[in-house]
Amino acid sequence: MSGMIRRIGVVFALTFQEARRRRLLVVFLVGCVVFMGSGSACTYGCRKLADSGVDQQRAQIEQKLSESGLSKEERAAKMIEFDELIEKDRESGEESLQSVLVALCFALMAFWIYLLAAFFTPFLALNDFFTGHHVLILSRPVKRWEYLFGKFAATAGMVLASMLLLMVCYLVLMKFSAGVWGWELLRGLAYILQGITVFILMLMFLTLTAGRLPAVFLSLLVVVLGVMPGYLIATEADLSDASPVARVLIYVLAYGLPQFSVNFVHGFAWMVQDMATFEEFVQQSGVRKIGNNSGLVSIVLNFVWIALLWIGMSFVFRKKELNT
Repeated sequence: MSGMIRRIGVVFALTFQEARRRRLLVVFLVGCVVFMGSGSACTYGCRKLADSGVDQQRAQIEQKLSESGLSKEERAAKMIEFDELIEKDRESGEESLQSVLVALCFALMAFWIYLLAAFFTPFLALNDFFTGHHVLILSRPVKRWEYLFGKFAATAGMVLASMLLLMVCYLVLMKFSAGVWGWELLRGLAYILQGITVFILMLMFLTLTAGRLPAVFLSLLVVVLGVMPGYLIATEADLSDASPVARVLIYVLAYGLPQFSVNFVHGFAWMVQDMATFEEFVQQSGVRKIGNNSGLVSIVLNFVWIALLWIGMSFVFRKKELNT
């Protein structure tokens, strides 16, 4: 057991060293900081513009009151009433801003980690097949499944490291921009983690069978085609009027592909379930309704995909001639 862990650890470490040597890891990590930092700056700037607008409106009202001939006490009472209304609007706006920021950051983080996996996996983790380094590694007492698992662990580790860095940036963004930490995001990311596992394994399988660029293209195509089930759930679409061919196509896309969009939609619903801003969405959409078990079904289907992709990848890799 210790020897197996050590061999997997060697493959894991060599992949990280390759990333550091090519400075790709630094580029992506810096990209994470810039990605979230720019969002923080934009949010802070929008808030400052809103505050400036309120200040200008207050100054205009003070000017009008001073010209109206009202007494000092009456003008003060009017300004107190105005400030109370502004404070209520500000509190409502703060709550909406917090909810929108959480939802936006959830979508951006999901997009970013899928994008990282799309380039990490074929062009870094499995780059050995195109440089010939796999021959040196597999000529030693390293089993092929250990090599594959080490590569998967390295890819998942780099994606998780990027996600953790994004989380740190996100927490700073929320505290700086909205005054709260926004821990609700973690509930949504639990769904995304399973989806990214399937995505990495799919990329590895396609890289071994079709090559690097086709793997990226086909994986992104699967993600795009798989958007329909999540969209239909979120909009609670009625398929009774659809043609038989359309229904068959929809069900094939819904249950025959990895459940990326369903995971995203249900992750989003779990995340925003306590947010008043999205209360109407959760209640009126098909998400989280009694009898809707698509979230559980998607989790089970993704576990099936994980098993199938690993079995297929191991079979292809075992039959592959590597000249070791």
